[in-house]
This record gives sequence, structure tokens and C-alpha cells, in this order.
Amino acid sequence: MELRGQVAAVTGAGRGIGQAAALALAAEGAAVAVLARSPDEIAETAAMIRGRHGVAVAVPVDVTDAKAVEAAFAQVARELGEVDLLVNNAGKNTVFGPAGEVDPGRWWDDVTTNLLGPMLCTSAVLPGMLRRGQGRIVNVVSVVAGRSNPNNSSYGCAKTALVSFTESVAAETAGTGVTVFAFAPGPIRTRLMHDIAEDPSGARYLGGVLSKITYLPPEVPAQAIVKLAAGRADVLSGRYLDSLDDLVSLADRADEILVGDLCQLRIRKPAPLG
Repeated sequence: MELRGQVAAVTGAGRGIGQAAALALAAEGAAVAVLARSPDEIAETAAMIRGRHGVAVAVPVDVTDAKAVEAAFAQVARELGEVDLLVNNAGKNTVFGPAGEVDPGRWWDDVTTNLLGPMLCTSAVLPGMLRRGQGRIVNVVSVVAGRSNPNNSSYGCAKTALVSFTESVAAETAGTGVTVFAFAPGPIRTRLMHDIAEDPSGARYLGGVLSKITYLPPEVPAQAIVKLAAGRADVLSGRYLDSLDDLVSLADRADEILVGDLCQLRIRKPAPLG
């Protein structure tokens, strides 16, 4: 029960990666706030945790609504205590096609969920973490961060920006006891992935890519999140990690990673000629 006494909050926890993470954190003793827009789904996740003798509260919230986020985390604090671990997992990926053809409003809506949502949730818990001198934030990103993502630019842009946000917050909180990570869970057969394949535009523009994916079980990223929650990689705050990384080994190589500016987004230019 490595996380006994901690309070964890997981967004997008009604299914998929978020649900697996919530269950894994509860199994290690954390009291878990299960957050998402769908009341029925988060109620089911919370019931699963309680059925395994864990502690959980289901809190419906739209992570893009600032007042709703503030109210949700106030409820979590009342019912469970202040948050020690925030997992920003809620995401959206619904716009497919060339940038000149997709609807700009829908494009921005995806960015809002994937970027503003984590910012609002971070803003809700960070002051308390800083006051107590401890806390961890895990921002769920994607392997598409930092590379071209044609015909799915809203998702790629948002996840890349979320990696940058992670690095910025980690720099702001350095030395305070608060750590922040950009975590790529890898390919998981979630509802989001299913919906992309079923969407005519998604199938048209991304079907070839999806057909080549080898999926991981959601328990793989969930266990990596548990290790981050337990402080196994605190020395790597601000870095991009993924579920297949050996976090303990990477932490042991922290000096190399820091000196080499590794596991981060960087623009590299060739040396001047002559």
C-alpha cells in the first residue's frame, strides 16, 4: 500500500486509461477522486474501487469550465482532503482532415479539452501543493507531441503544447517539493481510439496508421502512473516519459538526462558553416 494516505484526482476516469489509473492508485492505498463529464461512468469506476475496499468519490465535471473545475476540486478537498496527485487524463480527438478543410471551431474545441482542461485542473490544485511543499502532477500527453501529425493537427498541437506546459510548470515549481511530468501512455485500445476508427473522416485519414498499431493493455500505463505517484522519478520533473520507460533506471541516469537536455522538446539547428 505504497500510496496510503495520499489523495489522487484522475480526470477522464470513467473508462480506459483514466479508469485503469484510478483503480491502480486505489489498490496502492490512495483515496481517489474520479472525475469526468459522464456521471454514470465515474460512478461505476468509484463503485469498482469501493468494491475492492478502496476509498473513492465520483465528481462530475467539464474540465474546460473554470467555475465547474473550481467547485469540483473544492468538493474533493471536503470529502477526501487536498490533492497530492493530479492525473490530467481527460482528452478529446474528433477532428480529422487537412487544416484548410476542417471546421476551425471544432478544431479549437479539441485543443481546449486537451490543453485548457489540464491547465484549469493544475491551477485548482497547485496552490495547495505549494503551500504544503509536496505534490505531483501527471499530464497525459502522446507520442505525437513534437512531431508532425497530418490530418489530426488539433490533437498534435494540443499534446505538444501540453508537454511545453509541463516543462514550464516544472521550472516554476523547482525546489518546492512539487513535481510535474508529461506522460505518454502509448497505444491503448480506448473508446477514443475506437471512435476515431468508426468516424468516417478518422477512418479516411488515419485508418492506415491505426491498422498498424500494436496495442498495450491499459494496466501498463496505469502502473507507470503509480510509480510516478510514489516518487520513483521525482528527479525527472518536467520531462517527457512513457509507459515503457524503466523509470527507476532513468532516474538513476538523471545527471546524464539533465546535462544532455534529454526527454524534452527542443529545436536543434545545425552548427554554422566555416
